[in-house]
Amino acid sequence: MNRPLAAAPPPIRLCDIGTTVRKLFFWKLKRRELQLGDRTLLMAVLNVTPDSFSDGGKYLEPDRAFARAMELEEQGADIVDIGAESTRPGSARVTAAVELQRLIPVLKRLRDRLGIPISVDTYKAEVAERALELGAEIVNDPSGLTWEPHLVVDPGLGFGKRREQNAFILARLGELAALDLPILTGPSRKHFLAHQSAEETRFATAAAVTVSILGGAHIVRVHDAREMRAAADVADEILRARRENGV
Repeated sequence: MNRPLAAAPPPIRLCDIGTTVRKLFFWKLKRRELQLGDRTLLMAVLNVTPDSFSDGGKYLEPDRAFARAMELEEQGADIVDIGAESTRPGSARVTAAVELQRLIPVLKRLRDRLGIPISVDTYKAEVAERALELGAEIVNDPSGLTWEPHLVVDPGLGFGKRREQNAFILARLGELAALDLPILTGPSRKHFLAHQSAEETRFATAAAVTVSILGGAHIVRVHDAREMRAAADVADEILRARRENGV
């Protein structure tokens, strides 16, 4: 007995990473304008916390945080992203007073000393407002706050996702271009990239950074600025070749 043929499943929509071309954006900050898209910008992580997943406690002391920020600029960072409260899964929330106690001394030391913009990683309006008064130009809000019109899309790699879910996000990253906003990814040292040694984890991060850029990311958030600058420069050259040759 012949059975009726089942309806064909709907076609899977694919994002071809080999043809992604980044749109150009101009990001107007308080003191300058950043061009996004021609060259990948590195947002370097500086955690002034005791409990961040990768470098908790390492730069809690203001003088060490200041020195690290200057070092990150020298290593090729385009933005320094300072966080005074850990947002890793399971971390304890802190009050705005505690966050400001950690943040203010660092911002005061860096004011008029750092040549690149300062971003502050916070979801508290009180902390964001004070940071802007002390020279910060970007608010990196992990909760998705929408009051700031210079919005950037971050799909949130890590944050409790399984390895295959993070891979899926990177594989389909180019589809976010339909939102007509700059794209940022933060793969650096995330659990789904972790290996037995720090060096191997850096190599894995470099691979994820490269895939992010080829998938359309304008900004990548990293810990190891020097190494990721090298990876980003290669990916940028590939994107330029696509544009110039109509690939």
